Amino acid sequence: MKLEKIIVKNFGFYREQRQFELNNDLTVFYGANFSGKSTLAKAIYFALTGKALTTGLKPPALASTGAASGTTGLFYHHQQKNFRIYRSTKGDLQIEQAGGEKWQRCAENTTTLPSLNFQHWRTGCFLHEDELGEFLVQPPASRRDLLNQLLGVESLLKAQELFIQVRRLTKRREKTAVGLQESLRLDGLADRTAELPAAKSAVAKLEARLQALQGTPNEGRPDERLRQTWEQAKTAAQTRLEQSQQQRDAVRAGFNQRDELAALLQQSAQQLSQREAAMREMESCTELRITLTNQLRQVEEVLAMIKGLQGRETCPTCQQPLAPAAIVKLVEDYQIKRESILREREQADAKEREARETVRLFDELARKQTELEQRLHRWQQIDAEIVAAQKELETWETKLAALAPLSPTDETREKLQQELDSHRRLLADLERQQMLYEQRRQAILSANRQTEIFTKHRLLSEWAADALARTAQSVVGISLKKADVEITACLKNFDLFRAQAKKIDLEKSQLMPDIDGRALQTLSGSEKTILYLSMKIALSRLMPGADFLVLDDPTLHLDETRRERLRDYLVSLMPEKQIILFTNDRGFAEQFANAKRIDLFS
Repeated sequence: MKLEKIIVKNFGFYREQRQFELNNDLTVFYGANFSGKSTLAKAIYFALTGKALTTGLKPPALASTGAASGTTGLFYHHQQKNFRIYRSTKGDLQIEQAGGEKWQRCAENTTTLPSLNFQHWRTGCFLHEDELGEFLVQPPASRRDLLNQLLGVESLLKAQELFIQVRRLTKRREKTAVGLQESLRLDGLADRTAELPAAKSAVAKLEARLQALQGTPNEGRPDERLRQTWEQAKTAAQTRLEQSQQQRDAVRAGFNQRDELAALLQQSAQQLSQREAAMREMESCTELRITLTNQLRQVEEVLAMIKGLQGRETCPTCQQPLAPAAIVKLVEDYQIKRESILREREQADAKEREARETVRLFDELARKQTELEQRLHRWQQIDAEIVAAQKELETWETKLAALAPLSPTDETREKLQQELDSHRRLLADLERQQMLYEQRRQAILSANRQTEIFTKHRLLSEWAADALARTAQSVVGISLKKADVEITACLKNFDLFRAQAKKIDLEKSQLMPDIDGRALQTLSGSEKTILYLSMKIALSRLMPGADFLVLDDPTLHLDETRRERLRDYLVSLMPEKQIILFTNDRGFAEQFANAKRIDLFS
């Protein structure tokens, strides 16, 4: 990508529209301070990114003072095509492509700029003094994120984080599945598959024998069927009676008669009538304690003020002379008053605690009374159920006694029926146990499968996260290895190593390398500038499309020798980089023989 022309209007220093043609190799802008050099560097960055080059500054602040909006334009050549981009500080954007003699607005899917974000442009193509200061105060995590973003491993790390989240989720689910797996046991359950055929056969044989005694299905025996129905009803009534009696025994625990419980409820109700008085007493004690606390605070404030006057000859407010004896007497009086209030407050505290305890006891009594009332109500219900069950049982016994006695055949049939009912119950119980056993077994198999699936997913996500981390680390290491060599050579060329040259390690230092063991923050201004410039050049070679370099006053802090070396270094970059240089040093600008020079002094 090569820049061809800059246009500015109502942008920073430039209120009127100005345009500047750029050379493909080197363009040098030189001028005094406040001649608009930095404004042009900011205009190029703003046109490319829509952001301010100075961190924390919003685009509207880039407009000239009093102007509603500022505009920048940038003509450039990219992928053998010519483009121009216009951007305003209000957020308007227009990108056009040259088509013959006319410019045409670009479609949304047209590739108009290299695939670089504002951090890539800032780090790989722009150098200004404020940027170095901002970079030095960044925390290590921010510099590490910037390094990952510049090297294109940010997507790998995002994918790694996604797999880490998947691993956490699957690990929780695996733990839940393992817990379910451990809780599912066949304890108390048995496989009844072998016993079911024998039980079914026994039931079938008894049904056949009973059918033979009863004759054909059409030969009904009303008395026998009636007896069976009534016997079942009598058994059900007896069961309900026994259950109700058991419930009554549980409810009446501690009492022999309901009257005892009712008398206790009446007694507690009389005691609870005193609760309101206890509440009023507690509130009164609380109000008294608060009042005494306020009085104590006021007395202590006055006492502190009087003590502050001790040792003074005059009042600090009215400058009147003070009587030391009167001040001592006042201190003694207020101390006595303070001790008196303290005693009264302690007595009030004790009464308040006693009243609160009384109210708590009343609340506990009210809770117990509610429980007793519920027990009494349930006792009355159960007594009514017992009476109803007894009457029903007597009714069925009377009806059964009125039926004709059983014949020998009927007795045999009755015994067979009872035996058949017993075997049927046994068969139903075996089938229920077998169903529970099969349900538990299926649940265990399902839990085992779920645990196995979640374990596989967890191991797969762990492997993927680890593989992505190693890949990202390898990419960073390989990419920065060449950059480390280039930076070390550049620093050596500028003679920045006081001792034996030590290789720079950007990955280990997280973009904060040292020189001879001296931290970047402690280096001189010229050393920081040269180190940061060499880092920027080395990193820009890792960014496809970062083919130009904008330098704003790179000679700042440099002596004459290092300025000459900087000139030679920039000339060596011209075959691969388009350089746009801003400086207030006319002599340095004139040292570039083939450069296009633009004089801003005029």
